[in-house]
Amino acid sequence: MQRTYADVTKKVADDPAGIGITTLNRVTPDVKVLGVTRGEWGTPMKGTPEDVRSGRYPYDRFVYVYVRRGPDAPVNPFVREYLRMVLSKEGQEAIASDAKGYLPLNPMELTAELAKLD
Repeated sequence: MQRTYADVTKKVADDPAGIGITTLNRVTPDVKVLGVTRGEWGTPMKGTPEDVRSGRYPYDRFVYVYVRRGPDAPVNPFVREYLRMVLSKEGQEAIASDAKGYLPLNPMELTAELAKLD
């Protein structure tokens, strides 16, 4: 058990027989990523941006945003506009440019998230 994903990566890098589970944005050249498949056969997915965008990688994760509001109350207009900015082309480009390797939402995901603001 390690405190952070970076610690897991370092521990695995330091042990030639080490195996660990970490986030892909913490992988260093000192470790090898093993591919996974959804079944017995198929092309192993290593969590590349292409694997994640295609929906083939089974361990994709999302960053969640929660909004506090009362029952049946609309989203605060300021919060709504902020979230529209995050979901805009510019907002998604800013997310994609982060050094941690975040990926923007695909068009279907964007449409679904924007619909939640109405």
